[in-house]
Amino acid sequence: MIGLTTLKLLFFNQVFAQEASSFVIVLDAGHGGKDPGAHGKEGIEKEVVLDVSLKLDSLLKVFLPSAKIIHTRKDDTFVPLRERAKIANEENADLFMSIHCNSAPKGSRTARGSETFVLGLRGDIYEDYIAELENSVIEQESNYEETYEKWQSSSPEAQIMMANYFSVHLEESMNAARLIQEELGYYDGKYNRGVKQAHFLVLAQTTVPSVLVELGFLSNTIDEQKLMSEKGRIQLATSLCYAIIRYKAHKEMHEG
Repeated sequence: MIGLTTLKLLFFNQVFAQEASSFVIVLDAGHGGKDPGAHGKEGIEKEVVLDVSLKLDSLLKVFLPSAKIIHTRKDDTFVPLRERAKIANEENADLFMSIHCNSAPKGSRTARGSETFVLGLRGDIYEDYIAELENSVIEQESNYEETYEKWQSSSPEAQIMMANYFSVHLEESMNAARLIQEELGYYDGKYNRGVKQAHFLVLAQTTVPSVLVELGFLSNTIDEQKLMSEKGRIQLATSLCYAIIRYKAHKEMHEG
């Protein structure tokens, strides 16, 4: 990590040196094992996001040493969506961050940039497409129809339940997402796609502040080059580290 913009990190380290050990972060590297996720010409989503999450872990251990960092996976393992959410819930995490790479529909290969999602009931056509793409991993789980039935229902009763369920932590999730996009935007602000809401099953089942980060498009040549490079992944991990530090400070300021 030497050679990064260390002055900024050192500043954060000094300002927030007294952090509480109760701060819990769950890092969720998307996909894994039999589920590769999105593909580029060379890149495979499950490999890219695992490497970024491990780099982020290394930074957090230096600059938030008392925080408890938990991973849903640290190797090429398939983890069901419900298990990822269960880990965050059982740990009563202060933040659940699911890390992914994007892939645009055919005919939209020029799409590029980062975006961060919080849970929503339904989005526009594009947001629903991304959610369905990420949610399709459940088809590799046994009895997935029964397991996720209530989360996928479009009945009015189910929608009311969902609205009540996610509204509790919506403000905190939105704040985390905003900070993530601000930090990611410092490196590539022209292609900052902003904060959005969509019906991601992994977010729907969490009972803690939760976000899903799409680091970039493996379907875009320029984004893929960044996602496949060591420098690019370090930049992404550093941005996520800055955002978590800022989120933690904001959360403690308002709780204190």
